[in-house]
Amino acid sequence: MIRRAQGIGLGVSLALLAAACTKNIDEGTQIKEIAATEEKPAPAMPVAPTQQVRPDAQRALENYEKLLDLPQDPTARAETMRRLADLQLELDEASGGTNLAQSEARLRRSVELYNTVLTEHPDAPTNDRVLYQLARAYQSLGELAKGEEALLRLTRDYPASLYVDDAYFRRAELLFRLEQFDEAAADYQKVLAQKEASPFFESAQYKYGWAEYRQSNYVAALGVFLTILNRELPAGEQTDLKVAIDGVRAGKKDMAQDALRVVGLALTQLGGSEAATQYFAKHGEPPYSALIYAGLGTTLLEKKRYTDSAKAYEAYVAAHPQHALVPQFLGKAIAAQELGGFIEPVVAAKERYVAHLDPGAAYWQGRAPNAEVMVSLRSHLEDLARYYQARGQKPRDEGTAPAKDDFEEATRWYQRLLALFPQDPKAAELRFLMAESMFDAGDTVGAAREYSRVVAEHPNYEKAPDAAFAALLAYQRNTEAVPPAQRDAALRQSVEAGLQLAEKYPQHPQALAALTRAAEDLYRLHEYDRAVAVAQRTLAVQPPAPDDLRRTAWQVTADAHFSQKRYAPAEAAYAELLPLVPADAANRGELTERQASSIYKQGEAARDASDFGTAAEAFLRVGRVVPGASIRATADYDAATMLIAKQDWAQAAVVLEAFRTAYATSALLPEVDKKLAVVYEKDNRPHEAAAAYARIAARPGEAQDIRREAAWQAATLFDKSKDEPATTQAYEFYIKNFVQPVDRALDARMRLAEIYQNNGNRSAYLRIQQDFITADAFAGSERSDKSKT
Repeated sequence: MIRRAQGIGLGVSLALLAAACTKNIDEGTQIKEIAATEEKPAPAMPVAPTQQVRPDAQRALENYEKLLDLPQDPTARAETMRRLADLQLELDEASGGTNLAQSEARLRRSVELYNTVLTEHPDAPTNDRVLYQLARAYQSLGELAKGEEALLRLTRDYPASLYVDDAYFRRAELLFRLEQFDEAAADYQKVLAQKEASPFFESAQYKYGWAEYRQSNYVAALGVFLTILNRELPAGEQTDLKVAIDGVRAGKKDMAQDALRVVGLALTQLGGSEAATQYFAKHGEPPYSALIYAGLGTTLLEKKRYTDSAKAYEAYVAAHPQHALVPQFLGKAIAAQELGGFIEPVVAAKERYVAHLDPGAAYWQGRAPNAEVMVSLRSHLEDLARYYQARGQKPRDEGTAPAKDDFEEATRWYQRLLALFPQDPKAAELRFLMAESMFDAGDTVGAAREYSRVVAEHPNYEKAPDAAFAALLAYQRNTEAVPPAQRDAALRQSVEAGLQLAEKYPQHPQALAALTRAAEDLYRLHEYDRAVAVAQRTLAVQPPAPDDLRRTAWQVTADAHFSQKRYAPAEAAYAELLPLVPADAANRGELTERQASSIYKQGEAARDASDFGTAAEAFLRVGRVVPGASIRATADYDAATMLIAKQDWAQAAVVLEAFRTAYATSALLPEVDKKLAVVYEKDNRPHEAAAAYARIAARPGEAQDIRREAAWQAATLFDKSKDEPATTQAYEFYIKNFVQPVDRALDARMRLAEIYQNNGNRSAYLRIQQDFITADAFAGSERSDKSKT
């Protein structure tokens, strides 16, 4: 590449040259590295470095200027100008452009001299170097188009020049800066055609890839950068970016790292993970594909294409389902979706993570997951469970899936979470939430069991009391849903849940209500003794339970005692109950009837034991305690019967008389009169007895023989009591209604005849005498000596 200068041929020139810098100008600095592009700066190009300028360089410059003023042959003059221009460039580079005005003046002077050489000596064999240096000066001035034009002339006019290779590369760089990427790519390719023989090959290859990328030729760019990576990255599978880059040879690390980045950019432009999968399916997947997919994911994330970023990570997992990077990549996919802020994609990503990395999944092949995966797995399981539970609680649009599906899904995630992490610090809360999901899904029994487990396994959990109450509600709902054949078993579960709440958490607002409901359910189950015992716990609390609960507890107590034929305690319980029952309550009448019945049953028991006094008192108490009871009449009647059995005639009479007054239309009235008649008679009260018999005799519904006997008793008792009018009326009634037996009828007439004769009632007496004759005439077979007489 470097040529020696032609001799000047003049002594003075040689003297001046001897005084100049001894540096070989032909080895001056080549075109510097093109300024950084918007992507990443190209690596430093292999140009010859400028040597330090000696202190007498300025003197040499002045000498060259003087030399130009001296007569020289054209060839020497051209060489002097070239060397002067080179020295100006060298001085500018050495100064670092600290003085902008001085720098521009030097560069302009170099451009002037180079152009003069080219103009005055267009066919000079060294013009290829002049063009090269001219381009260098233009580039330093920032006049890139002129620099590119100079390099174009060099490559066109001097195709065999030692500078052509460098010129193509430098022109490509300038074209790249001018954003003429298609032309830049063409020149880069000319450098690449020389392959490794060109010192610019690797740099040109790198920038060629960028030129294709900037033209949107992403597939071509992808191929270039993958080729670079194939060369630069260490052999074998690479999954760690730092390790891979550390393994790149010195000076190429930045290029390799940037190549990975551009691969991600190109794949992003081509569509993301799908493009990567298709490209690798066609061209083969490199051993560092994990780095590519990771870079692609990062690039897409930077562009806020969150779902596409997640897909990049998941695409690698799909291609390498058993790879050690699966947990990391699935985790990155979740993180990308979370940054996107869309809930459903995050949920789907978490589901994929759990499905792939659950300890029972094929990924582990019997191995135990590491701690890091288990931590993530636990978090995702909880998130999934809570998500579906929350979604199930939201209002549903018509036509959408039922909430039940979401609650069942939530339950499934909670179950797996608790199965994998039974000792989790949040186990109590998680089980409580799972029970709620099961309840909302309609699995009341399952929910109740889980609520109960919260109580049993986590008694100190802040919501354990609520869990106990929720278990009760679930079992209660189940009692309403099961078939009749299963209802008793369901009720027993409800009872135990209620008792659990009351016993473990007596301060819970619903503890007393649960206790009372348990007593009711025990009564329904015919477990009367236990029902009473539980009800008494409600009644025993201090301060007293609310009236509605006490009312229920007393009713359970009363009804349970009644069902067990324990009528005395039943009566006492009803007595406590009824003051708590509103007067207009629908069941008040039924309760009063039960109270009356419990009293009456005590009377029956005493009667059966022949304790007539106690029986009578019990029967009478029905009326005193429950005056309006439907069985009061019966109770009063039975009380009288018991008093009669006790031979308490006076008290029996009182009861029977009261009965007649209170129940004038009672069907028992005939029997009452019969009993009254006997009682009066036994109590030596013939007149009252006679009146009772008279009523019996006058009652058409009575049997004929009963009426006849009653009529006779009435007449004889009135007669005994000396009530002549009543006696007369009674005998008259008898002979009128009962002609048989003839003898008794004759006796009645005889007594009437006697009464009428004694009181001087002649006509009545004669009528009776005539009746004797008529009665005898019709006596038939009953005629007797008495009737004839």
